[in-house]
Amino acid sequence: MKKMLLLVGMLAVSGLAFAGNSSGLNADEDKIEVKARVIAPLTIQNVQNVDFGIIVKGKEGKAYPDKEGGFEVKGEPNQTIAIYVKDDDGTYEKATSPKPIYNVALVKDGGSASNAKQKIDALMNVLPEGESYGAKNMTLSKDGLKRFSVSGNTKPATMDHEIGEYKGYLHLSLIHISEPTRRTPI
Repeated sequence: MKKMLLLVGMLAVSGLAFAGNSSGLNADEDKIEVKARVIAPLTIQNVQNVDFGIIVKGKEGKAYPDKEGGFEVKGEPNQTIAIYVKDDDGTYEKATSPKPIYNVALVKDGGSASNAKQKIDALMNVLPEGESYGAKNMTLSKDGLKRFSVSGNTKPATMDHEIGEYKGYLHLSLIHISEPTRRTPI
């Protein structure tokens, strides 16, 4: 019991010694400001779908859209963004080229992408209106908007292709370039 009282007493005295005024330690004080800016998420709006119209079986050559598509990105004014397009292999690639490079499988309604007679490949591209791809990132306007066009071509429909309506989807992902990377704790 004596040892216990002695230990409690020593702890109390050491606690008082460290609880004293820090100025006695001859320390300099300062502070670091920690801040964050909350911004609106990027959104896709005013979507216009691509329509290749009628593709005739067995006709040679690529088909081009009767109606090109497009969309608008809305976000913070003058925000730098990047657009990623999901390719048919499931990976997202940064949209950095004006040539048609994103494969979209157009599949017959009720059909299967694994059946060559029920699938037509379309090569698509996403182009920023009024801006080149040299920078690889795009900047939204002072109103926080940027318009993109979507176009491409299809491989010909062979005589083996089934007659019917075909459709597929171009998947997009948007990011703020200044968006911080989320790290997983170790």
